[in-house]
Amino acid sequence: MVFKCQEDSFLKEFTSKVVKCEKTKDPIIEYGKTIKFDGYQVTLENTILFPAGGGQPHDIGWLNDKEVLQVLRKGDEALHFVNEPLDVGTEVTQKINWDRRFDHMQQHSGQHLLSAILEKEHNLPTTSWWLGADECHVELASNVSDSTIQATEDRCNELIRAAIPVTVKFCKANDPDLAEVNIFYFIVLEMYIQSKENYQF
Repeated sequence: MVFKCQEDSFLKEFTSKVVKCEKTKDPIIEYGKTIKFDGYQVTLENTILFPAGGGQPHDIGWLNDKEVLQVLRKGDEALHFVNEPLDVGTEVTQKINWDRRFDHMQQHSGQHLLSAILEKEHNLPTTSWWLGADECHVELASNVSDSTIQATEDRCNELIRAAIPVTVKFCKANDPDLAEVNIFYFIVLEMYIQSKENYQF
């Protein structure tokens, strides 16, 4: 399932119905730290709160006045961790902690750009990445020289200054567009940096 947060990452508020609410003692993982939790997992018809995955941490926000402390993906569902229960069938207004979301969006888009330049111009594929509260890690397949780091930084800054729009495209497994795209950790959501070089990652 593609969630509303993946269709439009700029949505700050959205209304959806509660389809499930279950008691849980599953812990909360906040930037790699495990926190004990005793509350509820709420599943909605759809969500603008991004569930943790692909190196990006979960969003936080509110369902009406109830604080969402974590969002996890389980199959086609997004589980929203809250301290108090919500009745099934109730319509709730979701609100995002926008400062956190915008920081994640910038860093994740920056990682896509950085990884695309490193692979296409320097033959250095990204093997993994992780976004934390204060830093972002991008792991590469081999060591990087100082000159490559400087060239990559200069090229990334050049493309950022050009203000090239970033668009999101959803592809099915047999989509011919995927022949030109490196699928990173089986992410079907691909970000295309539209330019004459057509950087894709």
